[in-house]
Amino acid sequence: MNKFNFSTIVLTMLVTNNLSANNVDIPLDSPIYDEIERLQALGAISSLSTTTKPYNTKELLEAISKIDDTRFQSSKEELLNEINRYNSNGLLDTSVSAYYSHDQQLLTNVSGLPDGDGSAFFANKDGLRLDKDGNVQVSGRLQYINEYFSFVVTPAYTNSRDENGFELHDTYARATYKNVNLTLGKEALWMGPSHSGTLLLSNNAKPIDMLRISNVESFKLDFLTQPVSDIIGLVDVDFFVGRLDHYDHILLPDTSINDGYPKMIGMQLSFKPLDSFEWGVYRTALYGGGGRDESFDTFIDVLFPTGDVENISALEPGDQKAGVFATYNSSNDYQPFKLYAEGAGEDAAGITPSKWSWIGGVKLFDIGNINGLSLNYEYITMHDSNAWYLHHIYRDGYTNDGRIMGHTHGGRGDAHFANITYQPSMQRTLYMSYARDDFDNGSKANSLSIGIRERFDNNIELGTTAGYNDSNIYNDNYFVNISGKMLQW
Repeated sequence: MNKFNFSTIVLTMLVTNNLSANNVDIPLDSPIYDEIERLQALGAISSLSTTTKPYNTKELLEAISKIDDTRFQSSKEELLNEINRYNSNGLLDTSVSAYYSHDQQLLTNVSGLPDGDGSAFFANKDGLRLDKDGNVQVSGRLQYINEYFSFVVTPAYTNSRDENGFELHDTYARATYKNVNLTLGKEALWMGPSHSGTLLLSNNAKPIDMLRISNVESFKLDFLTQPVSDIIGLVDVDFFVGRLDHYDHILLPDTSINDGYPKMIGMQLSFKPLDSFEWGVYRTALYGGGGRDESFDTFIDVLFPTGDVENISALEPGDQKAGVFATYNSSNDYQPFKLYAEGAGEDAAGITPSKWSWIGGVKLFDIGNINGLSLNYEYITMHDSNAWYLHHIYRDGYTNDGRIMGHTHGGRGDAHFANITYQPSMQRTLYMSYARDDFDNGSKANSLSIGIRERFDNNIELGTTAGYNDSNIYNDNYFVNISGKMLQW
């Protein structure tokens, strides 16, 4: 996409909808996401982009208000109550989580092989590491909202081997003007439709400090003539620029190694030409840090690469990745389902990516006409020519604070993920997940986890999760998590 087209789309965000919206984002671990996905697959919600997360309260309330089918009225009322809770000021909740692990957690590293520094069953936890014998985390969410500004603060105290102290999780200030959110701070983002993780950006690592611009609600490119605007359909835009945590090994143009703080750019555009079909493109890039050039010209070169200096370490501006994704919902009377896929490639000596990796999945909803019963399966295949999250400039890899920012599998192999969930209401969730990782060197890992979440009297929520992992190169391991949450003091 050239510079003119992107700037035109951003301008359209400003003028398309005359909104004055106070809004905050829904945390990625909320049960709201499962219910929204279900209602989209059943055809009850059609005007909401499914692949740009997190959702904000304004767009969710607008989409849910359009549900008029009597079959979904109880779901509509529950969702409205849950989302409106996030439109409150003050202390929304206080959470406590305690983890016990029999052994050190298993992770895959950026070379695409298991290295004992992480977990196949403990992914997508905002960078939280599961320590041997356990750890404890206490957090709270405070926020203030008025007509044009929103402030969210989520302090957390973690007691573990690697961390012992306070840290800010989702914490940001937001200004809203018409259909544009301008957000400054840090929060977990999710690019792509997959569930076990995404190729370019998930919440497997800690969120980064960023300046983010996004639309409040999806919009149409009305400056285009019909039928072009109808073919493109609803548009969703998310763009950010931020700074990663400290890297120890950054290659400089003179071939020396230095440490520093790389910068990161991320962008996602999604298009919804049909109620049942959505597709889009996404892109991330690392640049700067350790004395590497961070000028505006380098920023433009990273954002709109020409391919003339790629893979020349003395001239290359950074590490770029880009890809495409698509989703299709079928709300048939027999078995509603969702198909989705995403693929992304590394930067290459040319404008288009290469060394593609892929995730494909299917999810069934309301199986056997049982409200809230779903089954999900995903297949992940990483390009086998090299380690997909490694780069010759950024020797610490595509990570933040040591955790992969994309899919926890890491590269050099395949993976399978299956999950069955029963969520009959916002009050209860039961689930069981299975993951299998196969690596090119013959290493294998199997992971099984089960969990339950229950809300009592709409104020107290309790949950527990247990997981077991076996591998042909490590000792078997298991963990138990007990969590509690007090809502809206």
